[in-house]
Amino acid sequence: MSRLPGDAKEGEYRSHILFEEVSIPKQQEDNAKDKVELPSVSVHANVGFALPVILRKGNPDAHITMENPRLLKDENSNFAVVDLIREGKRSTLGDVMVYRDDKLVGSITSVGVYMTHPRRIAKAKLTADDLKADDKLTIKYIPTDGSSLPTSETTLIYK
Repeated sequence: MSRLPGDAKEGEYRSHILFEEVSIPKQQEDNAKDKVELPSVSVHANVGFALPVILRKGNPDAHITMENPRLLKDENSNFAVVDLIREGKRSTLGDVMVYRDDKLVGSITSVGVYMTHPRRIAKAKLTADDLKADDKLTIKYIPTDGSSLPTSETTLIYK
């Protein structure tokens, strides 16, 4: 279990746990006396990954606002795009949900807006095939990190 030092100030602290493969060199087999040496290539993949670890002392506050809602279209898909702006002294984690009336038409889950980057662009693929011009889409950021942060909301008109 991770703990902060007792004299740590109230706020959020972020670190990482790094997992890396430890390469063990292969030993050459020299059992054959009349072994013919041929050119060869050997590839060793070093794999690693880092997991963020966030510790908080006290109950630092945060709030997400949304700016610049827009529609992005490519050849095959439509996306609702919005800028998430974090204010306050903690990171947030939440889901971006897109609704037409009460029907879910797009989503992206586990969107983090961290202390190191207070602005994040969220791009949710729209799954409804029957969207029409002038349909009103409601985009919501719903915190899922167990906090009591409020849900944020904005609207976008489908064009």
